[in-house]
Amino acid sequence: MCDILLIEDEEGVAKVYAALLRGEAHKIGWPCSITICPSIEGAEKRVEQHKYDAVLLDLKLADSTAEQTAAEVDRLSEIWPPIVVLTFNAQETLRRQCLLTGAEDFITKSLMQAYPDIVLERIYNATVRHERQKQAA
Repeated sequence: MCDILLIEDEEGVAKVYAALLRGEAHKIGWPCSITICPSIEGAEKRVEQHKYDAVLLDLKLADSTAEQTAAEVDRLSEIWPPIVVLTFNAQETLRRQCLLTGAEDFITKSLMQAYPDIVLERIYNATVRHERQKQAA
């Protein structure tokens, strides 16, 4: 079972992404639960109350810019399950910042829309890397 927290402030987009991921997980027989949350603040409360396997984080949210959210990754990566960043913004500097500050992966929304199977695989790989890092520490 994989429990994913999807932080996306556009409700319609969030529902489509959740359906895509659930569909791909179902195809491979991997039970997958996806909880949608529209903000980092709300997500922090959810992470305190429930153990998620991964967080899929949209960088541009209604209450923060992509740069502000990217800066939050450093703090959140210390206390959250593995964070996989999801964004339309494919700038190399932003990607690098997210990965250097603790995100496990950086995925564009165009990849999500075209290849949700690859995104699901990358989320799975992020959870494995994260677990391995915790065991090594």
